[in-house]
Amino acid sequence: MNILIVEDELHAAKRLLGMLKKVENVCILDVCTSVKETLSWLEANDPPDLLFLDIQLSDGISFEIFEKTTLLSPIIFVTAFNHYAIEAFKLNSIDYILKPYLQADIEKALDKYRKIYPVKNFSIEKEVIEALKKSFFPNYKSRFFVKLNHTVYSIAADDILFFQFEDQATVLRSKEGKSYVINYSLENLEKQLDPKKFFRINRKTIIHMESIKKMEVLSQNRIDITLLNHQKEIVSRAKTKDFKIWLDF
Repeated sequence: MNILIVEDELHAAKRLLGMLKKVENVCILDVCTSVKETLSWLEANDPPDLLFLDIQLSDGISFEIFEKTTLLSPIIFVTAFNHYAIEAFKLNSIDYILKPYLQADIEKALDKYRKIYPVKNFSIEKEVIEALKKSFFPNYKSRFFVKLNHTVYSIAADDILFFQFEDQATVLRSKEGKSYVINYSLENLEKQLDPKKFFRINRKTIIHMESIKKMEVLSQNRIDITLLNHQKEIVSRAKTKDFKIWLDF
């Protein structure tokens, strides 16, 4: 099985390469790190049996490759945790692997490939690619309009420390230290906020990544956070694993 890896993170590429080498009858053709490099490679070589394709690359997103060439190889997409994007993969029956790479996940994906795609000349429909693009790069809210007394204020998403459910209401806390009651549930906010910047650390709180001042890792399943306003928060045990992936540590 001839495999092309498309991955721009050096340490991640090395980890994936090492794991694939442990699998029998696997030959790594090359490792590409950008959209441009991948397009050049595909133009100069025969289609690989399989691609491991990271979504976000150094010079753009890998979906751009589909717009500039016809891929005739099965693809296993690689992504950091993103609930809504993963749902899009499932709906369209596209295989994926979550970072950080695990040997068991790779071998499971390869077994699936062997069963479903015994021959080449496989391609993903344009409509499926468009659906995936929208799932990965939706229009997240960049600004909230909030009312205090008779005045409406405009708060940029990047000027928000956190959202918190308290006293039966959702409160937006700004970097200026001001609090505003907003008409959103935390569940609704999760869908509208950029998951690269915001994370729901427990049942009552969604924080902005840049609101973190320091953290204490007290145990494998316990992380205490001090926010920029000196407020203390705890990452719930159920969220700890995803929180570490979010922060890449």
